[in-house]
Amino acid sequence: MIGITTEYKLANLLNALANGENDIEISRQVLAERSAFEPYTAFKRITRLATGSLTAYQIVDFLRENGFIVLEKDVRNVIRQYSTDGRLSYTDFLEVVLPRTNSVLRTICTQRDSYYVADDEVLLYEVEHGLAKIFDKEVSLSRKVELLKEDLVSRYDFSLRGSYEALVEAGDGRVDYDAFAAFFRKNSIPAIEKDVVALLRRIDLNKDGRCDYAEFCDIITPVDTYYRRLAENAPVQTRRVASPVRTTRVASPTRYGSPSKLTNSDYFDYLSESARKSIRRAGSASPSRLTQSFVASSPRRNLATSGYQTPTRSRVASPSRGRSPSRLVEPTSPMKGFEEDHLAQALREQVELDKELENARNKLALQEDFNLFDAFRCFDLTEKGYVTKYELKDGLNDIDIFPTSNELYLIQNKYNKDNDGLIK
Repeated sequence: MIGITTEYKLANLLNALANGENDIEISRQVLAERSAFEPYTAFKRITRLATGSLTAYQIVDFLRENGFIVLEKDVRNVIRQYSTDGRLSYTDFLEVVLPRTNSVLRTICTQRDSYYVADDEVLLYEVEHGLAKIFDKEVSLSRKVELLKEDLVSRYDFSLRGSYEALVEAGDGRVDYDAFAAFFRKNSIPAIEKDVVALLRRIDLNKDGRCDYAEFCDIITPVDTYYRRLAENAPVQTRRVASPVRTTRVASPTRYGSPSKLTNSDYFDYLSESARKSIRRAGSASPSRLTQSFVASSPRRNLATSGYQTPTRSRVASPSRGRSPSRLVEPTSPMKGFEEDHLAQALREQVELDKELENARNKLALQEDFNLFDAFRCFDLTEKGYVTKYELKDGLNDIDIFPTSNELYLIQNKYNKDNDGLIK
């Protein structure tokens, strides 16, 4: 199981997802109320080339035209939440921009007549800006959540299974509305009904009213390769406590059934109904039952604060007089917990990457038609003898490699030895 601090960080991450979804839903409804907003026309406005799907580059260009500066990698992270092939189809686009809690407004939007927008034209300002604002909020939420994910998985006692079990324990065996509400209360995070419903709306992809382990891992695991491996390879921590007192949780008096398939507003009406049932159950519970529920959930936190010890490297006692210290005292490291393991893992990954890079260089050098002069001219088209950052980006784009600004900076910083901003 995870510790108290890690559990609070998990609750804070889930709360950020809920708040972000609520904020985006407000922007969706404001845009949908504009009579000039028609989803298919807006979709074609962003594609410009009349393609059947939206790419990250088209969304970035659209946002920059409306004064929102975003990174391509952040837009890709947003697309990854709604699609698996790196592009947004029209159906995916509707999930991004249309309201999710107002079925009437959603239907009105889809029944409006579409109209033609030329390549050099834009939509009305309130529609154009409202559409860009939704994507910008999605990017901002994605960026904030990624930082919280990386902070969470960096904890020495974090594990995906242990984190999920903390939610399962709060929900008496299943992770649903009741589980998230109880988990927030346990970690002293104020969350009302709409917050928990918004969180489920964000996480529950198959719309069955609960969060299974696969959905949980998908929403918790960071996108960055290093932190993803850190999360997937994290050891499962066990709490070392002496004779833990086992308590029996009180079963919920009436649990609602989970329908096999729910769509659109019916699904969210179902979630809201489950929330109202939970509130009624909590209000009608007798004092003895409330006390029993509190006692049932308290020992784990009390045992954690009293008996849980941070795993550190043990120190050997000082040697007795007359014996050789070098044979009895084990040198201790200033690192604690799993810091050494994380450092060793980072070094191993660096070595593997260097190996792959060197192998690729050797393989390229053995090609009969390869020479450095022609390779450099692929970037230095005007034969100036140096390559700028923009020429490097254009050259990579020509061979279907699209690095972000941060990646370009890393490449240039590695090979620009004299720090003049040019690769020679």
